[in-house]
Amino acid sequence: MRYAALLRAFEQVYPLPEAQRLLQPRWLLENQRPGAPASTGFCYIAAEAAFHFLKHKWPTGMCAVYEEDGAKCTHWWIQIGSKIVDPTASQYTGLGENPPYHLGRGKGFLTSHPSKRAATLMKLVRERLRPEVLEAVSRCA
Repeated sequence: MRYAALLRAFEQVYPLPEAQRLLQPRWLLENQRPGAPASTGFCYIAAEAAFHFLKHKWPTGMCAVYEEDGAKCTHWWIQIGSKIVDPTASQYTGLGENPPYHLGRGKGFLTSHPSKRAATLMKLVRERLRPEVLEAVSRCA
């Protein structure tokens, strides 16, 4: 499975106006702060989209809850066995920080099918994947 190609496609999508419209107002403001990585604010939507892209691999939705500057924060990603697949890791690594994987707990997403926002993000990502990568993502690989 070419997780790296899938994750690169997510990164290409985040700056697009169609993707930016998917963010809730709070996250859009965070995303547009000077110096903020393009993936900022997308973790739930992107983790849900990645979950559905890789559903045949039996991923687990993961969520870390922590406090930063007195505010409750969450970070979402998926895990396949011991492999972490985080489409928004760059919101931490882009600032020289480590994602809070050590705080993660398995957690389901709100819907069993892709939400409207996740489905839109999936469409944008699919448009950027080479055919052979899209085929690998679409089947057990």
